[in-house]
Amino acid sequence: MLKTILENTNYLCKIVLLPELREHPNADRLSLATIDNQVIITSRDAAVGSLYVYFPLECQINQDFIAYINGFSDAERNRDKTKRGFFNPKRRVRGVKLREIVSEGYLHPASEVNSWLKSQKIKFNITESNVGEQFDSFGETLFVQKYTVPVKHIQDGTKKSKKARESRIVEGQFYFHPDTAHLKRELDKISPNDEIEILSKWHGACCVCANLLTKRPLSLVEKIARFFGAQINDEKYSVIASSRRVIKTKDLRDNPAQSFYDSDVWTSVANKYQESILPGISLFGELVGHTPTGAGIQSFKGKVYDYGCELGSCDFFVFRITYTSPKGHVFEFSVPQIIEYCNKYALKHVPVYFVGKAKDKYPDLDIGNHWHENFLDRLIAEYLEKDDVYCNSKGLADEGIVLSKRIGAFQGFKLKSSRFVLAESIELDSEKENIEDS
Repeated sequence: MLKTILENTNYLCKIVLLPELREHPNADRLSLATIDNQVIITSRDAAVGSLYVYFPLECQINQDFIAYINGFSDAERNRDKTKRGFFNPKRRVRGVKLREIVSEGYLHPASEVNSWLKSQKIKFNITESNVGEQFDSFGETLFVQKYTVPVKHIQDGTKKSKKARESRIVEGQFYFHPDTAHLKRELDKISPNDEIEILSKWHGACCVCANLLTKRPLSLVEKIARFFGAQINDEKYSVIASSRRVIKTKDLRDNPAQSFYDSDVWTSVANKYQESILPGISLFGELVGHTPTGAGIQSFKGKVYDYGCELGSCDFFVFRITYTSPKGHVFEFSVPQIIEYCNKYALKHVPVYFVGKAKDKYPDLDIGNHWHENFLDRLIAEYLEKDDVYCNSKGLADEGIVLSKRIGAFQGFKLKSSRFVLAESIELDSEKENIEDS
Protein backbone atom coordinates (compact mmCIF):
# COMPACT_ATOMS: atom_id res chain seq x y z
CA MET A 1 0.00 0.00 0.00
CA LEU A 2 2.98 2.31 0.53
CA LYS A 3 3.90 3.46 -2.97
CA THR A 4 6.29 5.71 -4.84
CA ILE A 5 4.56 7.24 -7.85
CA LEU A 6 6.71 10.33 -8.42
CA GLU A 7 10.27 10.38 -9.76
CA ASN A 8 12.27 12.38 -7.22
CA THR A 9 13.37 10.14 -4.34
CA ASN A 10 14.73 13.09 -2.34
CA TYR A 11 11.22 14.02 -1.25
CA LEU A 12 9.94 10.68 0.03
CA CYS A 13 8.64 10.11 3.55
CA LYS A 14 10.24 7.40 5.65
CA ILE A 15 8.86 5.23 8.46
CA VAL A 16 11.24 5.36 11.44
CA LEU A 17 11.46 4.36 15.09
CA LEU A 18 12.28 7.51 17.03
CA PRO A 19 15.83 7.10 18.30
CA GLU A 20 17.26 8.37 21.55
CA LEU A 21 16.81 12.12 21.86
CA ARG A 22 19.34 14.75 22.87
CA GLU A 23 18.54 17.94 24.71
CA HIS A 24 18.47 21.09 22.62
CA PRO A 25 21.37 23.12 24.02
CA ASN A 26 19.45 26.40 23.90
CA ALA A 27 15.78 25.47 24.39
CA ASP A 28 14.29 23.64 27.37
CA ARG A 29 11.14 22.49 25.53
CA LEU A 30 12.89 21.07 22.49
CA SER A 31 14.89 17.94 21.75
CA LEU A 32 17.08 16.79 18.88
CA ALA A 33 16.64 13.54 16.97
CA THR A 34 18.99 12.21 14.30
CA ILE A 35 17.42 10.44 11.32
CA ASP A 36 19.73 9.27 8.54
CA ASN A 37 22.48 11.62 9.77
CA GLN A 38 20.07 14.57 9.71
CA VAL A 39 19.21 16.58 12.80
CA ILE A 40 15.50 17.20 13.37
CA ILE A 41 14.16 19.43 16.11
CA THR A 42 11.18 17.94 17.92
CA SER A 43 9.24 18.46 21.14
CA ARG A 44 10.63 17.31 24.50
CA ASP A 45 7.69 14.91 24.98
CA ALA A 46 8.36 12.97 21.74
CA ALA A 47 8.06 9.24 22.45
CA VAL A 48 11.43 7.50 22.04
CA GLY A 49 11.05 4.07 20.41
CA SER A 50 7.66 4.89 18.88
CA LEU A 51 6.79 4.89 15.18
CA TYR A 52 7.13 8.22 13.40
CA VAL A 53 6.98 9.46 9.82
CA TYR A 54 9.94 11.54 8.69
CA PHE A 55 9.26 14.29 6.13
CA PRO A 56 12.30 15.72 4.24
CA LEU A 57 13.07 19.38 3.73
CA GLU A 58 11.12 21.25 1.05
CA CYS A 59 8.53 18.57 0.54
CA GLN A 60 4.85 19.50 0.36
CA ILE A 61 2.48 17.52 2.57
CA ASN A 62 -1.07 16.43 1.72
CA GLN A 63 -3.51 19.27 2.47
CA ASP A 64 -6.18 17.05 4.06
CA PHE A 65 -3.62 15.55 6.42
CA ILE A 66 -2.37 18.95 7.61
CA ALA A 67 -5.98 20.02 8.25
CA TYR A 68 -6.68 16.75 10.09
CA ILE A 69 -3.78 17.23 12.53
CA ASN A 70 -4.68 20.94 12.96
CA GLY A 71 -1.32 21.83 11.49
CA PHE A 72 -2.21 25.05 9.65
CA SER A 73 -1.24 28.33 11.29
CA ASP A 74 -4.59 29.66 10.01
CA ALA A 75 -7.03 27.88 12.35
CA GLU A 76 -9.87 28.27 9.85
CA ARG A 77 -8.17 25.71 7.63
CA ASN A 78 -8.00 23.09 10.40
CA ARG A 79 -10.40 20.35 11.44
CA ASP A 80 -10.61 21.95 14.90
CA LYS A 81 -11.06 25.70 14.37
CA THR A 82 -9.81 26.44 17.89
CA LYS A 83 -6.34 24.97 17.23
CA ARG A 84 -3.46 26.07 15.08
CA GLY A 85 -0.08 24.76 14.03
CA PHE A 86 2.83 26.24 12.09
CA PHE A 87 2.24 25.24 8.44
CA ASN A 88 1.30 27.95 5.97
CA PRO A 89 -1.08 27.20 3.06
CA LYS A 90 1.85 25.95 0.93
CA ARG A 91 2.35 23.03 3.39
CA ARG A 92 6.13 23.05 2.93
CA VAL A 93 8.59 21.50 5.33
CA ARG A 94 10.82 24.55 5.56
CA GLY A 95 14.44 24.80 6.59
CA VAL A 96 14.31 26.54 9.97
CA LYS A 97 16.89 27.58 12.52
CA LEU A 98 15.71 27.47 16.13
CA ARG A 99 18.09 28.74 18.80
CA GLU A 100 21.16 28.26 16.58
CA ILE A 101 20.24 24.69 15.49
CA VAL A 102 19.00 24.01 11.93
CA SER A 103 16.23 21.42 11.65
CA GLU A 104 16.60 19.18 8.59
CA GLY A 105 13.07 17.84 8.33
CA TYR A 106 9.87 17.18 10.23
CA LEU A 107 8.73 14.22 12.35
CA HIS A 108 5.13 13.27 13.08
CA PRO A 109 3.74 10.31 15.07
CA ALA A 110 2.65 7.44 12.82
CA SER A 111 -0.35 6.91 15.10
CA GLU A 112 -1.86 10.18 13.86
CA VAL A 113 -1.12 9.25 10.27
CA ASN A 114 -2.98 5.98 10.87
CA SER A 115 -5.95 7.89 12.32
CA TRP A 116 -6.03 10.10 9.24
CA LEU A 117 -5.86 7.06 6.94
CA LYS A 118 -8.86 5.61 8.74
CA SER A 119 -10.77 8.90 8.39
CA GLN A 120 -10.04 8.83 4.64
CA LYS A 121 -11.22 5.20 4.41
CA ILE A 122 -7.76 4.19 3.20
CA LYS A 123 -7.26 0.59 4.26
CA PHE A 124 -3.70 0.69 5.53
CA ASN A 125 -2.05 0.84 8.93
CA ILE A 126 1.61 1.72 9.55
CA THR A 127 3.29 -0.88 11.75
CA GLU A 128 6.84 -1.70 12.82
CA SER A 129 7.09 -4.00 9.80
CA ASN A 130 7.22 -0.82 7.68
CA VAL A 131 10.24 0.69 9.43
CA GLY A 132 12.78 1.87 6.86
CA GLU A 133 10.28 2.03 3.98
CA GLN A 134 10.14 5.21 1.90
CA PHE A 135 7.06 6.38 0.01
CA ASP A 136 5.12 9.35 -1.34
CA SER A 137 1.64 7.81 -1.60
CA PHE A 138 -0.84 5.53 0.08
CA GLY A 139 -2.21 3.63 -2.89
CA GLU A 140 -3.31 6.31 -5.34
CA THR A 141 -3.52 9.03 -2.66
CA LEU A 142 -0.52 11.36 -2.96
CA PHE A 143 0.79 12.12 0.52
CA VAL A 144 3.96 14.11 -0.15
CA GLN A 145 5.80 15.63 -3.10
CA LYS A 146 8.51 18.14 -3.92
CA TYR A 147 7.34 21.72 -3.45
CA THR A 148 7.85 23.98 -6.46
CA VAL A 149 6.85 27.61 -6.94
CA PRO A 150 3.80 27.87 -9.24
CA VAL A 151 4.91 29.11 -12.66
CA LYS A 152 3.23 32.34 -13.75
CA HIS A 153 5.56 33.41 -16.59
CA ILE A 154 5.22 31.08 -19.56
CA GLN A 155 5.59 31.47 -23.31
CA ASP A 156 5.58 29.48 -26.52
CA GLY A 157 1.88 29.09 -27.15
CA THR A 158 0.88 26.98 -24.17
CA LYS A 159 -2.71 28.24 -24.40
CA LYS A 160 -3.06 26.71 -27.82
CA SER A 161 -4.12 23.11 -28.18
CA LYS A 162 -1.32 21.41 -30.05
CA LYS A 163 -1.01 17.69 -30.53
CA ALA A 164 2.11 16.02 -29.16
CA ARG A 165 4.27 14.50 -31.85
CA GLU A 166 6.67 11.60 -31.89
CA SER A 167 10.14 12.54 -30.71
CA ARG A 168 12.80 12.78 -33.43
CA ILE A 169 15.49 11.64 -31.00
CA VAL A 170 16.47 8.02 -31.65
CA GLU A 171 15.36 5.80 -28.78
CA GLY A 172 18.12 5.00 -26.30
CA GLN A 173 20.27 8.00 -27.24
CA PHE A 174 19.28 10.81 -24.88
CA TYR A 175 18.96 10.73 -21.08
CA PHE A 176 18.22 13.48 -18.60
CA HIS A 177 20.60 13.79 -15.67
CA PRO A 178 19.28 11.75 -12.71
CA ASP A 179 18.30 13.46 -9.48
CA THR A 180 21.22 13.68 -7.07
CA ALA A 181 20.53 11.91 -3.78
CA HIS A 182 21.36 13.46 -0.40
CA LEU A 183 24.63 12.10 0.95
CA LYS A 184 23.43 12.17 4.55
CA ARG A 185 20.50 9.91 3.71
CA GLU A 186 22.57 7.56 1.53
CA LEU A 187 25.85 7.55 3.45
CA ASP A 188 25.89 3.75 3.74
CA LYS A 189 26.27 3.56 -0.06
CA ILE A 190 29.82 4.90 0.25
CA SER A 191 32.47 2.39 1.32
CA PRO A 192 36.08 3.22 2.32
CA ASN A 193 37.47 1.37 -0.71
CA ASP A 194 35.16 3.04 -3.24
CA GLU A 195 36.76 5.20 -5.93
CA ILE A 196 35.08 8.57 -5.44
CA GLU A 197 35.25 12.09 -6.81
CA ILE A 198 34.34 15.27 -4.95
CA LEU A 199 33.29 18.31 -6.97
CA SER A 200 32.06 21.74 -6.02
CA LYS A 201 28.26 22.01 -6.26
CA TRP A 202 27.37 25.15 -8.14
CA HIS A 203 23.99 26.85 -7.83
CA GLY A 204 22.73 27.14 -11.39
CA ALA A 205 20.28 25.41 -13.70
CA CYS A 206 20.93 21.90 -14.94
CA CYS A 207 21.80 21.89 -18.63
CA VAL A 208 22.48 19.01 -21.02
CA CYS A 209 24.23 19.72 -24.32
CA ALA A 210 24.51 16.61 -26.50
CA ASN A 211 25.31 15.53 -30.06
CA LEU A 212 23.21 12.41 -30.59
CA LEU A 213 21.39 10.47 -33.27
CA THR A 214 18.06 11.88 -34.42
CA LYS A 215 15.63 10.94 -37.17
CA ARG A 216 16.01 13.15 -40.21
CA PRO A 217 13.03 13.97 -42.42
CA LEU A 218 13.09 11.93 -45.65
CA SER A 219 12.59 13.44 -49.06
CA LEU A 220 9.73 12.21 -51.26
CA VAL A 221 12.19 10.25 -53.40
CA GLU A 222 13.66 8.58 -50.31
CA LYS A 223 10.20 7.68 -49.02
CA ILE A 224 9.31 6.08 -52.34
CA ALA A 225 12.62 4.21 -52.43
CA ARG A 226 12.06 2.91 -48.90
CA PHE A 227 8.53 1.81 -49.87
CA PHE A 228 10.05 -0.37 -52.57
CA GLY A 229 12.54 -1.90 -50.13
CA ALA A 230 15.62 0.32 -50.46
CA GLN A 231 17.78 0.71 -47.34
CA ILE A 232 17.57 4.41 -46.52
CA ASN A 233 19.53 5.82 -43.57
CA ASP A 234 17.14 8.14 -41.77
CA GLU A 235 19.42 9.01 -38.85
CA LYS A 236 21.83 11.89 -38.35
CA TYR A 237 23.69 13.49 -35.46
CA SER A 238 22.08 16.64 -34.08
CA VAL A 239 22.94 18.98 -31.22
CA ILE A 240 20.35 18.74 -28.45
CA ALA A 241 19.82 21.13 -25.53
CA SER A 242 17.75 20.37 -22.48
CA SER A 243 17.04 21.58 -18.96
CA ARG A 244 16.65 19.18 -16.07
CA ARG A 245 13.35 17.79 -17.39
CA VAL A 246 12.53 19.40 -20.75
CA ILE A 247 14.06 19.18 -24.24
CA LYS A 248 14.66 22.80 -25.27
CA THR A 249 15.67 22.30 -28.92
CA LYS A 250 12.36 23.27 -30.51
CA ASP A 251 12.21 20.94 -33.48
CA LEU A 252 13.12 17.93 -31.31
CA ARG A 253 10.57 18.41 -28.53
CA ASP A 254 7.87 15.78 -28.10
CA ASN A 255 5.33 18.53 -27.55
CA PRO A 256 5.72 21.76 -29.55
CA ALA A 257 3.57 23.56 -26.96
CA GLN A 258 5.97 22.99 -24.05
CA SER A 259 6.81 26.25 -22.31
CA PHE A 260 10.14 27.74 -21.45
CA TYR A 261 11.46 30.67 -19.45
CA ASP A 262 11.77 34.27 -20.68
CA SER A 263 14.67 33.25 -22.92
CA ASP A 264 16.03 29.91 -24.07
CA VAL A 265 19.47 30.09 -22.47
CA TRP A 266 19.89 26.31 -22.79
CA THR A 267 19.81 26.34 -26.58
CA SER A 268 22.03 29.42 -26.75
CA VAL A 269 24.69 27.63 -24.67
CA ALA A 270 24.44 24.48 -26.82
CA ASN A 271 24.88 26.60 -29.94
CA LYS A 272 27.87 28.38 -28.40
CA TYR A 273 29.69 25.13 -27.67
CA GLN A 274 28.39 22.93 -30.51
CA GLU A 275 31.85 22.58 -32.08
CA SER A 276 33.06 21.08 -28.79
CA ILE A 277 30.39 18.38 -28.65
CA LEU A 278 31.62 15.42 -30.67
CA PRO A 279 29.14 12.88 -32.10
CA GLY A 280 27.87 10.64 -29.29
CA ILE A 281 28.95 13.03 -26.52
CA SER A 282 26.57 14.36 -23.86
CA LEU A 283 27.75 17.20 -21.62
CA PHE A 284 25.99 17.62 -18.29
CA GLY A 285 26.64 20.84 -16.46
CA GLU A 286 25.48 23.92 -14.60
CA LEU A 287 24.12 26.88 -16.54
CA VAL A 288 25.03 29.96 -14.49
CA GLY A 289 24.98 33.73 -14.72
CA HIS A 290 22.15 35.73 -16.25
CA THR A 291 19.43 35.53 -18.83
CA PRO A 292 19.77 38.05 -21.71
CA THR A 293 17.22 40.26 -19.94
CA GLY A 294 19.57 40.57 -16.96
CA ALA A 295 17.69 38.31 -14.55
CA GLY A 296 19.82 36.00 -12.45
CA ILE A 297 19.59 32.33 -13.34
CA GLN A 298 19.92 31.79 -9.58
CA SER A 299 20.07 34.52 -6.97
CA PHE A 300 19.45 35.32 -3.31
CA LYS A 301 18.09 38.66 -2.10
CA GLY A 302 19.09 40.35 -5.35
CA LYS A 303 22.63 38.93 -5.43
CA VAL A 304 23.25 36.70 -8.44
CA TYR A 305 25.15 33.43 -8.35
CA ASP A 306 27.13 34.72 -11.35
CA TYR A 307 30.31 32.57 -11.14
CA GLY A 308 32.25 35.27 -12.92
CA CYS A 309 29.70 36.01 -15.66
CA GLU A 310 29.15 39.65 -16.54
CA LEU A 311 25.67 41.18 -16.41
CA GLY A 312 23.51 39.82 -19.23
CA SER A 313 25.78 36.87 -19.95
CA CYS A 314 25.74 33.23 -18.94
CA ASP A 315 28.10 30.27 -19.17
CA PHE A 316 28.20 26.50 -18.88
CA PHE A 317 30.38 24.47 -16.51
CA VAL A 318 30.61 20.71 -17.06
CA PHE A 319 30.40 18.19 -14.21
CA ARG A 320 29.67 15.00 -16.15
CA ILE A 321 30.30 13.59 -19.66
CA THR A 322 29.01 10.42 -21.32
CA TYR A 323 29.51 8.82 -24.72
CA THR A 324 26.51 7.03 -26.27
CA SER A 325 27.23 4.55 -29.06
CA PRO A 326 24.92 4.29 -32.11
CA LYS A 327 23.44 1.15 -30.50
CA GLY A 328 22.66 3.03 -27.28
CA HIS A 329 25.49 1.81 -25.04
CA VAL A 330 26.44 4.55 -22.56
CA PHE A 331 30.03 5.02 -21.36
CA GLU A 332 30.70 7.23 -18.32
CA PHE A 333 33.78 9.51 -18.27
CA SER A 334 35.89 9.65 -15.11
CA VAL A 335 36.72 13.08 -13.70
CA PRO A 336 40.30 13.00 -15.10
CA GLN A 337 38.78 12.19 -18.52
CA ILE A 338 36.30 15.06 -18.09
CA ILE A 339 39.12 17.47 -17.32
CA GLU A 340 41.11 16.23 -20.34
CA TYR A 341 38.11 16.57 -22.68
CA CYS A 342 37.27 20.07 -21.41
CA ASN A 343 40.87 21.23 -21.80
CA LYS A 344 41.07 19.81 -25.32
CA TYR A 345 37.79 21.29 -26.56
CA ALA A 346 37.81 24.68 -24.81
CA LEU A 347 35.11 23.84 -22.27
CA LYS A 348 34.90 24.81 -18.61
CA HIS A 349 34.25 22.45 -15.71
CA VAL A 350 33.25 22.90 -12.08
CA PRO A 351 36.12 22.78 -9.55
CA VAL A 352 37.37 19.31 -8.61
CA TYR A 353 38.43 18.79 -4.99
CA PHE A 354 39.37 15.11 -4.76
CA VAL A 355 39.76 11.96 -6.87
CA GLY A 356 40.67 8.65 -5.28
CA LYS A 357 39.62 6.04 -2.74
CA ALA A 358 37.25 7.34 -0.08
CA LYS A 359 39.52 6.09 2.72
CA ASP A 360 42.41 8.14 1.28
CA LYS A 361 40.51 11.41 1.59
CA TYR A 362 41.08 11.36 5.34
CA PRO A 363 43.66 8.58 5.89
CA ASP A 364 43.82 9.19 9.64
CA LEU A 365 40.24 7.94 10.13
CA ASP A 366 39.89 4.43 11.54
CA ILE A 367 37.95 2.34 9.01
CA GLY A 368 36.71 0.02 11.75
CA ASN A 369 35.49 2.71 14.13
CA HIS A 370 32.46 4.77 13.04
CA TRP A 371 34.17 5.60 9.74
CA HIS A 372 30.99 6.76 7.96
CA GLU A 373 29.99 9.24 10.67
CA ASN A 374 33.54 10.57 11.04
CA PHE A 375 33.96 10.82 7.25
CA LEU A 376 30.77 12.88 7.01
CA ASP A 377 31.84 15.15 9.89
CA ARG A 378 35.15 15.85 8.17
CA LEU A 379 33.48 16.65 4.84
CA ILE A 380 31.16 19.09 6.60
CA ALA A 381 34.03 20.76 8.44
CA GLU A 382 36.15 21.10 5.28
CA TYR A 383 33.60 22.19 2.69
CA LEU A 384 30.39 23.58 4.20
CA GLU A 385 29.13 26.82 5.76
CA LYS A 386 31.39 29.04 3.65
CA ASP A 387 30.97 32.00 1.29
CA ASP A 388 30.88 31.13 -2.41
CA VAL A 389 34.33 32.31 -3.49
CA TYR A 390 33.64 31.64 -7.19
CA CYS A 391 31.06 34.44 -7.52
CA ASN A 392 31.64 38.14 -8.09
CA SER A 393 28.69 38.78 -5.77
CA LYS A 394 30.03 38.67 -2.23
CA GLY A 395 28.41 37.13 0.82
CA LEU A 396 26.49 34.37 -0.97
CA ALA A 397 26.39 30.97 0.72
CA ASP A 398 28.36 28.24 -1.06
CA GLU A 399 25.92 25.43 -1.86
CA GLY A 400 28.23 22.53 -0.98
CA ILE A 401 29.71 19.53 -2.76
CA VAL A 402 28.77 16.52 -4.86
CA LEU A 403 30.43 13.19 -4.12
CA SER A 404 30.14 10.74 -7.00
CA LYS A 405 30.89 7.15 -7.90
CA ARG A 406 31.19 6.40 -11.63
CA ILE A 407 31.60 2.64 -11.64
CA GLY A 408 28.74 1.42 -13.83
CA ALA A 409 25.75 3.78 -13.68
CA PHE A 410 26.42 7.29 -12.40
CA GLN A 411 25.77 7.74 -8.68
CA GLY A 412 25.92 11.26 -7.30
CA PHE A 413 25.33 12.39 -3.71
CA LYS A 414 24.97 16.04 -2.72
CA LEU A 415 25.93 17.57 0.59
CA LYS A 416 24.48 21.03 1.15
CA SER A 417 25.47 23.55 3.79
CA SER A 418 22.86 24.49 6.40
CA ARG A 419 23.48 28.11 5.55
CA PHE A 420 22.57 27.48 1.91
CA VAL A 421 19.52 25.39 2.89
CA LEU A 422 18.17 28.29 4.94
CA ALA A 423 18.78 30.74 2.08
CA GLU A 424 17.05 28.35 -0.34
CA SER A 425 14.06 28.17 2.00
CA ILE A 426 13.84 31.97 2.17
CA GLU A 427 13.82 32.13 -1.64
CA LEU A 428 10.94 29.65 -1.75
CA ASP A 429 9.11 31.75 0.85
CA SER A 430 9.30 34.70 -1.55
CA GLU A 431 7.42 32.68 -4.22
CA LYS A 432 9.96 33.85 -6.78
CA GLU A 433 9.89 31.73 -9.95
CA ASN A 434 12.88 29.42 -10.21
CA ILE A 435 14.35 28.87 -13.66
CA GLU A 436 15.49 25.37 -12.63
CA ASP A 437 11.99 24.18 -11.69
CA SER A 438 10.14 26.22 -14.31
